[in-house]
Amino acid sequence: MSDSDLKYPNIQAGRSILRKLGIDESSRIDVGDQDFEYTSCRIEELESYIHIYKDKQTTDAEKVVLGCYFLECLNDYIAEHNIAHNLQSRAFEILFEDNALHAEELNYRLVNNDDIEEHCWPIRKELIKWQGI
Repeated sequence: MSDSDLKYPNIQAGRSILRKLGIDESSRIDVGDQDFEYTSCRIEELESYIHIYKDKQTTDAEKVVLGCYFLECLNDYIAEHNIAHNLQSRAFEILFEDNALHAEELNYRLVNNDDIEEHCWPIRKELIKWQGI
């Protein structure tokens, strides 16, 4: 698989992750689902996502999807609870350690084209703090 193939999440990799969790992928990913990387993850599975990521059998394509899962789950958690999740640091360590795989998604979450901070992703402030920007 080339680097350009890893730029965006692959739906087959997303299905594979769900199968690894023992979840029927059709319960979370529809045939024409364009945003599966944001709609098929659940915050209560975050620790399982981290374990799958660390498994030596996990492919780079699966890691790209898992990176999206990390950020989407953490973003939703912050939006709902207004605090960082207890697994946020572990997830950030993984994302920045494998920055080459996650640069596209990290940039997507960091870019601010709006002067109003409240219009940005809730995770953005946490990512900025983590990077020390």
